[in-house]
Amino acid sequence: MNIHKLETILEEMQAAKFETVEQAGERVRAWSERIAAAISEHLLESLHGAVPTPPDLSGEPGGHGWE
Repeated sequence: MNIHKLETILEEMQAAKFETVEQAGERVRAWSERIAAAISEHLLESLHGAVPTPPDLSGEPGGHGWE
């Protein structure tokens, strides 16, 4: 996992000061989206080599040899 991205978000969270509850809510939502994106990116990278590509279904016109 790209720990640097998560560490950056954590540093922002620790240093944050909010003037209003609405501002805090907006920032928390933005952080959660960035955290989710970093985790998703990591999972997709780890699955990229682990998931085999499916074989072609058919080389015949019509797709599946049903004709």
